[in-house]
Amino acid sequence: MKLVDSSVAPSPERDGCLRAAAAIAADRGGAVHEIWFDIPARCGDAISRAGNPWLVLMLPLAMAAGEDIALPLPVDPHLAENLRGRMRFWHAAFPELRPAGIDAPLLEDAPGPGARRAMFFSGGVDSTFTLLRHDRSAAGCGGGPVDDLLFVAGFGIPLSDRAETELAGRHLARVAAAHGKELVQVFANLRGLDTAYRRNWLLFYGCALGALGHLLDRRYGEIVISAGLGYADRPVTGSHPVTDPLLGSRRLRFVQDGSSFTRLEKTKAIAEAGAPLAALRVCWEGRRHDNCSRCRKCLLTMATLDLLGFRGRAPSFDWSGYDPVALARVYVHSEVQDIFFGEVLAEARRRGRADIAAPVAEALRRSRRARAVLARTSRLPFLWRFEHQIGRAFLSRQG
Repeated sequence: MKLVDSSVAPSPERDGCLRAAAAIAADRGGAVHEIWFDIPARCGDAISRAGNPWLVLMLPLAMAAGEDIALPLPVDPHLAENLRGRMRFWHAAFPELRPAGIDAPLLEDAPGPGARRAMFFSGGVDSTFTLLRHDRSAAGCGGGPVDDLLFVAGFGIPLSDRAETELAGRHLARVAAAHGKELVQVFANLRGLDTAYRRNWLLFYGCALGALGHLLDRRYGEIVISAGLGYADRPVTGSHPVTDPLLGSRRLRFVQDGSSFTRLEKTKAIAEAGAPLAALRVCWEGRRHDNCSRCRKCLLTMATLDLLGFRGRAPSFDWSGYDPVALARVYVHSEVQDIFFGEVLAEARRRGRADIAAPVAEALRRSRRARAVLARTSRLPFLWRFEHQIGRAFLSRQG
């Protein structure tokens, strides 16, 4: 797999943005992927011309394809060493992912770090919790308060939905201003391409975040990634306490924050802080700027707030139709979601909230049966592509 071209030029689609783009060619099949990030022009001086961002971005593509990486741009030797460790970690968890060789010239100098700190921010539970910990003090993990909130349009809300993308940007800009931060909104086409990122985003999204961080390594010396799981939770996903720091170079450090806390504990801290409840945005299935209040993530977050004594007190949700019994019909599609639902189930039972415990237990029971069926059907040709749809259809037919 080769980096055949890279460039930085005015974005052809967005005024006030520069497009950092790369053409990446597979060794087998001849496919060439044109991948780009549209970055605010005010950050133009911070855009890296080294190979670091593209090396990080190519890592999942090469491993999934079983190919080595070749690029003509120089890369940081510390980063290259870290990425070799990341590949070994992934290979131990997923033997089918073969570590890729890296063929690139090495940067001899070690430039100083950028002056600012940033964190990735979507407005969800994890990133809101991290923002609170890095707001006006160094309470969180890392070097101190953050200066910028990085939001990537195209990672959650599709770029094709321009209205929702614009509304999300405005919403998050208000949150940033309320905390005295600067919102840096970036647009990326990565999830719209037929690559390993689209097929296994949950595992590979950390490299997408890392690539963007290295694109702006003249601006930042440290970037914080909000933990999605705790230290006690073992699934290997795109963000992990072991692999996140392995995105770093001599110039740029990556820090994971929040692994010492469960999602339920994070939600409690946000609710007790009060104001952040008005801005909380967890909706993922709807791919929207606000909360649909009906999907899996919305319902579970609302049930968690209800359980903690904050029912109806989060104005970012529509509570008019809320009923925890709806959780019984939710498809819990992964081991990660199992953890979140399990936390709520245990706390509901501890508090004697059978109205929440019963539907959550039912959702877990039925979903695990559905996933057991999917584990068999996914081995059949072509059916793996429709795993989520099959799971929901199977679940709807269970009693």
